[in-house]
Amino acid sequence: MIVDTDNKILNLAKKFCKNLSESVPEGILYGYVKMLSMSDDSLAEYLKNGEIEDVDGMMKELKGVKDFLASKDLDMELLKNGLQIVITKRLDDPDTTLSYGTVLLGYDESTDVRVQIKDVLDNIPAEELAVFKQGSKLSDIVAYSKTIETRSHKRNEEPRSQKDSAAPEKPIEIYSEVLAEYLDNLRKIIPAFKAGGNEKLLWSQSLLISIDDGNGLTTFLKALSQLYAESGLAAVKADELVIKEKIGDTAGRDERYHDWDKLAHNVENITRYSEKENKLQRIIDIDISRWTAELNTTRIKDYLIAINDANPQVLFIFRVPFMEYRIVHDISNSISDIINVRPLIVPPADSEHMLKYIRIKAARYGYSFAKDCDDILEQGIVAEKNDGSFYGYRSVAKMVESILYDRISEEAESKADPENKEITAEELKRYLDVSVDDRSSEELIAGMIGVDSIIEQVNTLINQIKVQQKMTENGKSLDRPTIHMCFTGSPGTGKTTMARIIAKKMKEEGILSKGNFYEIKGRDLCGTYIGETTPKTSGYCRSAYGSVLFIDEAYELFRSASDSKDYGREAITALIAEMENHRDDMCVIMAGYTEEMKNLLESNPGLKSRVRTIIEFPNYSRSELEEIFMGMIGDSFDYDDSFKDAVHTYFDGLEDEVIEDKSFANGRFVRNLYENTWGIAALRYEFDENNRLKLKATDFTSATEKTDAKASDEPKRRPMGFGAF
Repeated sequence: MIVDTDNKILNLAKKFCKNLSESVPEGILYGYVKMLSMSDDSLAEYLKNGEIEDVDGMMKELKGVKDFLASKDLDMELLKNGLQIVITKRLDDPDTTLSYGTVLLGYDESTDVRVQIKDVLDNIPAEELAVFKQGSKLSDIVAYSKTIETRSHKRNEEPRSQKDSAAPEKPIEIYSEVLAEYLDNLRKIIPAFKAGGNEKLLWSQSLLISIDDGNGLTTFLKALSQLYAESGLAAVKADELVIKEKIGDTAGRDERYHDWDKLAHNVENITRYSEKENKLQRIIDIDISRWTAELNTTRIKDYLIAINDANPQVLFIFRVPFMEYRIVHDISNSISDIINVRPLIVPPADSEHMLKYIRIKAARYGYSFAKDCDDILEQGIVAEKNDGSFYGYRSVAKMVESILYDRISEEAESKADPENKEITAEELKRYLDVSVDDRSSEELIAGMIGVDSIIEQVNTLINQIKVQQKMTENGKSLDRPTIHMCFTGSPGTGKTTMARIIAKKMKEEGILSKGNFYEIKGRDLCGTYIGETTPKTSGYCRSAYGSVLFIDEAYELFRSASDSKDYGREAITALIAEMENHRDDMCVIMAGYTEEMKNLLESNPGLKSRVRTIIEFPNYSRSELEEIFMGMIGDSFDYDDSFKDAVHTYFDGLEDEVIEDKSFANGRFVRNLYENTWGIAALRYEFDENNRLKLKATDFTSATEKTDAKASDEPKRRPMGFGAF
């Protein structure tokens, strides 16, 4: 229940609740909505009478709340008239009231109103908020309220023994071996604890789970809740058992402990308003990622003592990212001073587990993939990782759902046989919206300009490796040359394209087993918290076994020789170990500006010794830039000699200080110029007899005026597909 607080504006909002009760967040929301519906003069007077010292400041704060609600597409009139309908039904549902009723505890005078409203909205079901959005009607709210009444009615009429003896739900499949083993063991020992009347001891041992987002924690929590509910040990239904708490670190000395205060109050109120029986009241998932370095401080110890003493009927699950073993155990030891905790370290899922998950996910919808789809599915995973944001099983699930959406849409349009539920490799390529470039590495190289000397260095290394392999086969043991490389030069000189071709060429020559291409930035290897960097770096490398790991802007790993606390140093150390341990089946290519990359290699002799091949990518010459531009134009457009003359005159007249500048964008500049040229021409919408867009010299001249020759500070867009060069 919501008790009195030290927050004056919250107490003023509660006065509008009248007989509606503020024990659910809908009640508090209703109070604020009523305030926001007042005229400015009336609201100012109300605030003044309520002893709000800074009336003008609070008026602005409340206006911000109104804008915030509007940004959520919520209709103020529906909120004002419809919340009363929902609240009366919500109060008939004791479990739900308890679940949502502790959110606003512990607010003091410094708590911003928008924080309160955000907390309220976060604790109202999404399906409920949907009926209050623009375009909804009061009848929608009434219909929704009846579903609340139905749930409550059903719960009140259903005897406890009947709920406890309900047929078990279908087991939830857990893909992490660590988490699956924990659940299997728990399933075996529960009967012994129940037989002796010692159920409380089961949740007296909390968990510390080290796991990255998207690697199965949500599924594990669902399975854990189901297990306790089916064993008759849960005080509420399985889908109501878990509460998630993220302990943030907001700005300000006092405000940063706000989430800890809220957690302590919530745990206390679960005790106060829960049934006093020997059952598990809640599982609280607590994200303490931002606090791993402060767990031994007196204040955090006091919070741990408070939540532990408040409720012995709660299972605490502390969560941190995937970290080094020693760091996780240090965190475990810090918490164990107060709360018994068992550490579970969950490594990120590998390709084998991902592929297994993909097939199971598809099977749930009644579909399957042909046997020859694995390589394409794995390439799809590579594409997901290369787009800059990968969340494990979550990202892969999104990919599968997108594939099946396209497949079922084709069935509806009679483009696919609805009776055949097996997706072929060719269909999969289409659904993933990727095209596999079947050209050989030599064919790809033939289409590049100004790379002869670069190719010569690459071929020298590859031939040396082939000789070593041949001699080893003949009984003459030779150490394999290191295949790691460093590409230096300005942006747009073809470093990324060449790295992609090398991945393909090394696969063709049998040097790499997979030949996939993974692209990251240097700082991507660095973690946010102590102990996160090494496993994060190892994770990227593990994905790239058998492939090329391309690290752009690698020089960002070395920022200062005097900065001993920078995580870049730790990333370099972990990277060196991976480069050495997997030197035969992983090629790391680091890229960046020439001087910066030189400083990086000089900063660590171990790194320098493992990168034997350093290739400089010079800026393109004037004639090469012109050749690249006209190659992009190709025969897709119609143009005359005046257009060609304008192009030649422009590139031939580029000043030395432009094309020799470190930040000259080279090929990237040419591509921008090309796109701007035909973009300007497209405004005329003029075509020749072959339906080719006509380009004029004036189009090109206008494009040169709006195209910057220097590389943008904006990060380049990572390719979503694979095989594109």
